[in-house]
Amino acid sequence: MMVKTNAIVLKTNPYADRKMVVEMFTADYGYQSFAVTVPATKRGKLKRQYFIPLSRLEIAYDMRPNRRLQLLTDVRFSTMATYMYEDAVKLPVALFVVELLTTVARHEHENRQLFEFVDASIDVLELDGEHTANFHLVFMTMLTRLVGIAPDEETYAAGSWLDLREGCFTLLRPAHQDVAQPEVARRIALFLRGGFEGVAMPMNRDERNCCLDALMDYYRLHLPSFPELKSVAILRQLFQ
Repeated sequence: MMVKTNAIVLKTNPYADRKMVVEMFTADYGYQSFAVTVPATKRGKLKRQYFIPLSRLEIAYDMRPNRRLQLLTDVRFSTMATYMYEDAVKLPVALFVVELLTTVARHEHENRQLFEFVDASIDVLELDGEHTANFHLVFMTMLTRLVGIAPDEETYAAGSWLDLREGCFTLLRPAHQDVAQPEVARRIALFLRGGFEGVAMPMNRDERNCCLDALMDYYRLHLPSFPELKSVAILRQLFQ
């Protein structure tokens, strides 16, 4: 069945001369993998420039539900090509977003809310030239809602701890060690409530890393197969 949909490129895996597997998150069919042959001439449709991670595309393909790799028939940019990879500050943040989404969204079927969130998030990252330092924290916090593991923000009160196991805030420190201290809990609650307004929150590198540690632990507890993300080590060194 021939279908058309919007898609966000997440990962490209070359496997032969001019051939690659491209993993995308689509608006209508969730996570899909495509076999792509890059043309030898400039006249071909499936040019390599389309398949940079976080590129936003309009695609057409012959959808076969039982086929592991779908076959693209047409592709074009739905939004201008991304230039984040030319920005030394935004590049590591973009790589983190790609790695996180490739892990978390891999088993998602149709989830238009998730697609629209990622689409809007790319706009924020591309267009905001002043507040990149907190982006990964806000994105990671907001993403918990879209994949069904968000902490219960209604339980937050000033001075609360965040119980990472139970996914709730509590004024009494839990007896176990899977907790975020009150200052970290406060910031995560603000990210949940304020969304991308949180990118402007004043924080130093140590404070960001404490939030990042808590969020990584939270994902590991609620998504048992959640791996170590290679891009995290770079983020820890950035942004004074």
